[in-house]
Amino acid sequence: MGHIYVKYLEPINLEKFVANKAKGKLCPHNFEATALKLTTHLMEQQQIETPVTLNSLISSWLLQETNPSLQMSDLLKRSEMVYNYMREKPWLKTHMTVRPMKNLVEKHITGLGFKMTMVTKNDCKILLDPKEDDLRVRLILAHYSMNLMPAFLIEGCLSIFLKNEVLTKDYYDGKPVLMGPLYEIIKLYANLFKNEHFTPFKVDKQ
Repeated sequence: MGHIYVKYLEPINLEKFVANKAKGKLCPHNFEATALKLTTHLMEQQQIETPVTLNSLISSWLLQETNPSLQMSDLLKRSEMVYNYMREKPWLKTHMTVRPMKNLVEKHITGLGFKMTMVTKNDCKILLDPKEDDLRVRLILAHYSMNLMPAFLIEGCLSIFLKNEVLTKDYYDGKPVLMGPLYEIIKLYANLFKNEHFTPFKVDKQ
């Protein structure tokens, strides 16, 4: 048997993996089970070794923006908000240790293929034309944004539930949403995601 190479990681020796996981030699009766264990192991390693980066935050906001341009000051505020929220999730892997800074963000913006005008000491305007002109730019932004998905998956489900409550005929401005049903449905989503994803979701009322 040979080795499996995972980007950024040490190669996995298949013979040792089979010996540990399949408890012996690879045989027809345990081939599928061992293959599933190897796939699961690789996905877990990929999830662990794929941190949320500054590019993830920037790309997500640039991808969602519908206007033809975006002020750098707005992008910094949004990115800092997400960064501060990420720090509340200890299981989320990231190498970011400081909030997004203008000089560093400008370098990332340029690296993603965008241009800036009206540059001042404190602000500038980011032109988003490349996003509309080149599909590859959208794909690049989507690729970097994917790392944020598991970080806010539960919050996304929570938002959908609250939005549905607001859209009901009985809703009026200021009407509270009952916590009981909300908590139960979020627990249901969390249990479902445990079978689909390797992020350790922990949901409690607090």
